[in-house]
Amino acid sequence: MQKNTGKYKQQSRTGKTEFVYYTFTPRPLTEGGFFELDDELTDFLSITYHTLGVLDGMVKYTPNRASFLDISLFMESCYSKLIDYQSPQFYNALKG
Repeated sequence: MQKNTGKYKQQSRTGKTEFVYYTFTPRPLTEGGFFELDDELTDFLSITYHTLGVLDGMVKYTPNRASFLDISLFMESCYSKLIDYQSPQFYNALKG
């Protein structure tokens, strides 16, 4: 893995006291030949983008954060159980 994954840029904010912080800008994914944008990487990024969209929608329309955390814990429990036992998939377990 490459050591340099991006650049830090010093920022400052003045007011009553001067506040200094750094922002990180990552390198583009395909810069330097580390990754080649092929069909496999495109499919992986597409699935990831879709999953993030689903999560964003769940958070946007979930009125109660505790409900979202409970269902996330239930999902993790279902997938952990699949490692050792034959059990229904997460969506099938939600149906009943």
